[in-house]
Amino acid sequence: MLTLAAALEYAAAHQPAIEQAMAEIAAREAQARVPRAGWLPQASMQAQWLVGTVNQTTASYINVRGVEVARVTATPVTAHTSWTPTPSSLVAATVTQQLFDFGRIAAQAAVADAQTEVARASAAQVQLDIRLRVEEAFNAVLAGKHILAATQEAYRRAEGLYRLAETGVRSGLRPPIDRTRAQAELAQAEVQRTRAEASLTSAQAALAAVIGSSDLLVDAAEL
Repeated sequence: MLTLAAALEYAAAHQPAIEQAMAEIAAREAQARVPRAGWLPQASMQAQWLVGTVNQTTASYINVRGVEVARVTATPVTAHTSWTPTPSSLVAATVTQQLFDFGRIAAQAAVADAQTEVARASAAQVQLDIRLRVEEAFNAVLAGKHILAATQEAYRRAEGLYRLAETGVRSGLRPPIDRTRAQAELAQAEVQRTRAEASLTSAQAALAAVIGSSDLLVDAAEL
């Protein structure tokens, strides 16, 4: 059994729609940091050792992204072709720093910031919608409990009238039609009580669903 404040607090912490909205904000904030990383210095390095057997050709090497180095070497020049392996090695390191980009990074960061603000606004709307739904479901449970109490009281009165009519018919003080009428009213009161019980159960299930509870039913406590 929860109060309205407890139900709202529980929904804020467990409602899947709110969790999704907050995760979307976190994702957008992380994406907004990506463009700004372009201003950070970047360092790259490579080390290679290759062996070539083709005579009088430029030596082979593997390009490594981020290491900008011009490397052109050759195997020794001889009068005759030689298939003797000739080793070649390279060690290089590069550090780059973005100084100016004509506004590209700033524009990308502004777009990412705008998307983050959209995510925040959407999350605020989701929170307001969930709050409204929780309050409606909570009040529906309270109303269902009052209706059920009224139908139970009506059933008890109808039951008492039926017993009174039954006693009067048996004693010959009342005609049988009074008992029939009282029996019909008792049956109608039973139907209304059953409907009120079903409505209350449905309202409690709706409250459990809207706050994100794992319980099938959640009852509302009046202040």
